[in-house]
Amino acid sequence: MKKIFYVVVMLLMGAVASLQAQNIQEEDELPDVSLNLFVNYKGQKPVITDFMTAILSQEDIAGTFRQMADDWKKYQKGQPLDKNRSFIVDTKNGFVRYDLVESNEESIYIEFCYWNCADGKHKLIASNFVLIMNGSPVDTELTGQSFYLYDNTTKELVYTYPVKVGAQLDRPDDCTGVICNLPRVGKSIEYILYSGKKTTKKRITWNGSKFVKE
Repeated sequence: MKKIFYVVVMLLMGAVASLQAQNIQEEDELPDVSLNLFVNYKGQKPVITDFMTAILSQEDIAGTFRQMADDWKKYQKGQPLDKNRSFIVDTKNGFVRYDLVESNEESIYIEFCYWNCADGKHKLIASNFVLIMNGSPVDTELTGQSFYLYDNTTKELVYTYPVKVGAQLDRPDDCTGVICNLPRVGKSIEYILYSGKKTTKKRITWNGSKFVKE
């Protein structure tokens, strides 16, 4: 059986990766990255599924993200999903979770949520990718969180670096993996850091401009 690990593909475009290689040190110098993503929605304002659909619409996504995009289309049409795949869709609280269970030893979940910004002009959207094998998170360059700023006026989504929004995670040297949980309710992100059999929890809370440690 082909492991999910080998089909996971980063959601970010190549332009993001090239900018990360520039070794920019100052937070204020880190430019947000245009992905040419615009949010279509009905009604007075977009909801979490509108943001998620825009992010998943990128032509270069594949692997599990592509599976999620395909399953989302089925879900919207009321078509049945494979028994090992499921969605939690909570538009009231601005949260979506997609679960893909490959076996008893291996599973993936992807989450999306958003927060309003204090300036009244933007929203911050987060995506979260977690791979669990044999009960523990697998920490690779393919897992983790991505953050996007939405402009209420232009309706554009741009990628923004975690350090710019205060979501740069400090990890101990012996950390072997991290499970992140985005909030279904509230403004706090929870991290569970694994160091062998020991786990430590950390939380950061969105204050409208940045995340602050609890």
